[in-house]
Formats: sequence, structure tokens, C-alpha cells
Amino acid sequence: MQLSYFISKVFFPENFNSMFYLFSAGYAARFFGIFAISFFRHDQEKILKASLLIVSVSSLIISIMPTYQSIGLVSTYVLITLRLLQSISYAVEFPSAVCIASESSSKIGLVISSATVGSILANLSPWILLLFFNSQQILDFYWRIPFMISGALGLILFRSRSVNYEMIERVRKSMSQFNFISHSKGILNSINTLLFPGFLIIAYMCLPQFYTKYGYSDLYFIYKYKLIMLVFSIICVSIIGKLMDSNKNKIFNESGILHVHRYFVILWTAIASLSLMCKFGAILLMAFMQFCIAFSFQYGLKNMRSQCRGSIFASIIAYNTSMFIGSFASSFISFAYMIIIPLSLGSLFAFQINKNFKNTDLKTNQQD
Repeated sequence: MQLSYFISKVFFPENFNSMFYLFSAGYAARFFGIFAISFFRHDQEKILKASLLIVSVSSLIISIMPTYQSIGLVSTYVLITLRLLQSISYAVEFPSAVCIASESSSKIGLVISSATVGSILANLSPWILLLFFNSQQILDFYWRIPFMISGALGLILFRSRSVNYEMIERVRKSMSQFNFISHSKGILNSINTLLFPGFLIIAYMCLPQFYTKYGYSDLYFIYKYKLIMLVFSIICVSIIGKLMDSNKNKIFNESGILHVHRYFVILWTAIASLSLMCKFGAILLMAFMQFCIAFSFQYGLKNMRSQCRGSIFASIIAYNTSMFIGSFASSFISFAYMIIIPLSLGSLFAFQINKNFKNTDLKTNQQD
């Protein structure tokens, strides 16, 4: 939700943790949508079309809703309810991406790039608004325009909604064959490697809130470079993917992982500190975050595919759980947490990679 800075100002009182309700609760609600599409198998087409209708109508309702200044906490709770409904509806689409990622490691870059393109399009909304209006004008009215447009487009596309029955059947079959005990170790392993990129993805969306909290008033600058770095990340995904494949023996060994982790700790601490001192530091942090996401997310998804042994439902549990925990951590962000949480999750990420490497090496020696 790239307009979260403005939404938090319009619909939430100052003592409310708006980021928790806009992100963390949303990821928790997605599980209901996943179960709905799998259990109501005889009404699959209706559920899929209803998901688009719910997202569209709720966006239109948000666009005309009275703000917190007008009706107080009523607007806050109505917005939270609508966001939860949207999250449940988004979950209906999510298994498609997992299906693609579970088919082949080579398709993981496509999944990440597609998600990044979606983020770029979403980031265009606040950037265009700030191009023509100041922050106060947007808070007064113009934040409503993206919701009006997205709601109207959703209603236009509603009648042409196609249904991927093969994907639905694969998710349903995966659920029927799922055994939590046999998959629990793989799910936990996957969560350990996806927590770090999950936190960074949500934290990147929350950068406007983070920087305005520490004195940055130029929102146009923040959103502009957020957009530029997202475009940069598409290039990163392709290059890093090839480097990871061609140099995996150099990177994914005990000494290689230790070196990468050491450089990460030094660079993150220095760049995050510099980002509060000057705009150049903020640009560096955005670029470094996208670089870290491109590397860790690719490894995390490939590891998830391997550890969950192709089980779509196990992958869905691992991904959604890691994104929920990552978004929960991001919702309490401050400068101290901006240092401590990434370093802690980065250490967990490095530890799990090292453990996976040792397990793979042990299996290879046993086979020899």
C-alpha cells in the first residue's frame, strides 16, 4: 500500500500503530482467502470473480469515506475492515505466483520481476500526486483519486475475469496431500530465509513514514527515488540471479557466507546512519535495500521450493508467515530498530544458508 503515509494521516489517530493494521493484519487475513478458494471448490468461479468485486468496491468506498477528523475512530475501524477484506481477496490471486515459482527455479526471477513491476506501478500514484500537488492538498482530497481509479478499473475488468481452474485444482490437491509434521522442518527453514527479504520489502514501503518521523519534509524526493530504485532492482534481479548461479560455489560456502554477512553488517550500519544525515545517504539506503532484496528474495524462494519439496500449500504457509512476521517487525520501525532488526534477520538468514550448505555438503559426502 504505497499511499500508506497519507492513509495513516487521514484515517488514524497519532497514537495508533497504523502500519500494523495496514500491513501485518492484512498478511494474517490472507490465510482465510487461501482456505476459501480451496474449500469452496464447487464455487471457484464465483469466489474468484467475487474477489475482484470486493477489492474494487472496497476501493471505491475508501475513496468516498469521511476521514478521522470528520467521524473519529469509526472511519479507522471501517478502513481496517475494508483492508482485511481486500487482503482476503488478494490471497485468491497469490497461489498463481507460488505455482509458477514452484515449477522451476528459472521462473523465480520472473515472479520477483513481476512483483517489482506491480510495485513500480503502485509507486507511480503518490509520485504523480506529489508532482502536481503539495502534501497538504493531497491530505485534504487528492489521496482519493488513486482509489477512485483503481475501483473503477476493477469494475470494468470484472466481467472479463478469467479463471485458472488448473491452478485452483493444484492448490486444492496440495492441501489434501499436505502433512504439517512432514513439512514442518522445510516450512521453518523457508521462513528463516524469507524473513529478511520480507522485512526489507515492507520496510521499503514504509520509508516515507520513517524519514518524515526523523525530519525529512521533502516527500516528493523520497517517492521519486523509491521509484527509481525499484526500476534499478529489476536490473539487479537479473544480474544477481546470474551471479548467484555462476558463483554459487564461491558464495554459498562457510567462508563466503561469513564474508558476505560481515560486509552486510558494516555497510548496513553505516548507510542507515548516513541516511538520517543527508539525502545522498537516503538514496544509498534505498539502493542497498533493493540490492539486498534481490539477493535474499531469490535465494529465499529457491530455498522454499527445495525445502517444501514442491508442495504449493507448504510454500504458501512459509511465504505468508514470513511476510506477516516481517511486516509486524516493520510496523514498529524506529532508527534503533532500523539497525537492530535488519542485522538480526540478516544474521538469521546467513546462519540458515550456512546450515543448508553444511547439510548439502554432508549429503554429498555420504553419497560419495
